[in-house]
Parts: sequence; structure tokens; C-alpha cells
Amino acid sequence: MTETDDSEKDGSERDCIVPPAMTIEAISEYVLSQSAHEARDITEYVEGQAHDENVVHCELVKTEFVAAGRYDVWDVHTDKNRWWVLTNPTNLYSQEHFPSLDYTLSFHIGLMMRVGARKGKELDQETADMTAVFRKMEQISETLEEADEVEDFQSVGLQCREVLVALSRSLAAVATPPDGSTLKAADFKNWAEAAANTLAAGGSAGESRAFLKSVSRSAWDLVSWLTHAGKATNYDAITALLATNTCVDAFAMMLRKHRSGAPERCPKCRSYKVTQLYRPEYETDSGYIQFCPRCNWADVAGPA
Repeated sequence: MTETDDSEKDGSERDCIVPPAMTIEAISEYVLSQSAHEARDITEYVEGQAHDENVVHCELVKTEFVAAGRYDVWDVHTDKNRWWVLTNPTNLYSQEHFPSLDYTLSFHIGLMMRVGARKGKELDQETADMTAVFRKMEQISETLEEADEVEDFQSVGLQCREVLVALSRSLAAVATPPDGSTLKAADFKNWAEAAANTLAAGGSAGESRAFLKSVSRSAWDLVSWLTHAGKATNYDAITALLATNTCVDAFAMMLRKHRSGAPERCPKCRSYKVTQLYRPEYETDSGYIQFCPRCNWADVAGPA
């Protein structure tokens, strides 16, 4: 190689400069796809739980919907540790002990369901009934894994029907029977129709209302048939379980919306992204406010 070539090589190497890594604090300035108010909630939660740590970065990395519940996953860095923070309800997990995000999410959902089941007697009756419904759905899935005879498949149908009857109790808490009629506790089809009229009322919800009525009738008819089907197969049992699960999830989602009391759209900017935030300084009865992250609307006036 000539002297000129060496000189050119040295110059090219000097021009290739690798910039230093950005600090985690600097990265936080470029995170745009999350609500600053929600990030504040998570930051305050972590600093409240880890008393000697200060949050330096907080980022929403994943959202999943399971059994009509929304679970947000936050990646939080402090000046000492790194945490996963999962919502509904909120809990934090050390990333040193829980390095896998998917595993942590599965662990969190399972843990919250078990906690809810154990505290069922302490919850309001409607929430306790829905907790029992989801627990029964898990038991049916376990039954189906070992089912291999007609009697087993019929048992799946019977258990699915029991789930729908249990769902009736939650629906009865919000539904008004037509014309003041009296419905039996196990009359799932009519309770479901009455609940659909309440949970999806109005012209704009016509399709949702029709779906709730249709899926409830179809699920009930299918599981009732399976209970007595002498030639039932594994595929029939799986279909019945899927139909029951769809029905439960659809009503659970509408019940959650009904209980939240949140407006469907922001009255100021018409956004659908209305959420609840814990803001004790607003001095509401529950400590929570309804908030729109798009325009900063709140359903109560700010603190004095």
C-alpha cells in the first residue's frame, strides 16, 4: 500500500466517529405516544412504593386486553433499579427477578385474578359474581383438556350453562325487565336481552345491542343442546366453550363501561380517550377524576 493510501485510510478513520449513547433521561424527552398524566401516575406510584428511589424514565411499552380488562405495561427506570409496572390494579415487579415481559404479564393477570377470587366476599356483589364467572371459565378449560367421552363433552355443556346462569346475576343488577315483569334468576336469555337494552341503549348502539342479544341467545341454545347431545364430539364442546367465552367477555366489557360512569366521548373535544386518574388534590369522594388526555378536560374543577 502506498503512503497516499495510508494517509487516506487514516483520514477516513478519523472521520468515522461513533456518538456516545444517550442517557436514559434524554431518551424520555423523545417518548411521545403516551399520556403525560398517566406517566405521572406511574411515576408517583413507583416513588411511593420504592421510597428511596427517584424515577428517571417512564415509558408505556405494551397494552393487552384480557377478559374485558385492559392491562398497561410500563418500563420504569429509577436511579437505582429498573421495574415493570402493570395496571388493573397497579403493581410493580423488579426486572432483575422478572426479566421476561410476557411472563410478567401472565404472572400479573393470574395473580390479580387469584387475589380477586380470595377477596370475593369483600367486593360488591356484582364484582364478586363476575369474579366467580371468570373462575368457572378457567375450570371448564381444565375439564375440556381431559375430556374424551360423550359424558365429558355433555359436562362441558352443563358447566357452560351454569356460567351463563351466574352471569345472569350480574346482569340483573343493571337490567330492568320489560313491562315490569318478574324474571326467574336462571332465565338467562331474558336477563341478557334486558341487559343489552340497558348497556347498549340508544340508536348509535344498535349494532352492539343486536350483537349482545344474538350472542347470548346462540350461546344459551348451544350449551343447552350440548348438555343432552348423545353424539357430542370434542369439537362441539370446544365450540360451546368459545361461544360462552365470547358472550361473557362481551357483557363483561359493557358492564365495566357501565360501572365506570365515564362519558363515552369527551364533551369538549369529542375524543373517545377518556380515562380515570387518581388525583386526591381535587378532593373528590373517590379520589379519582374523569380526564381527557387530548384536551386536558376534567369532570371537576381543578384544586383551589
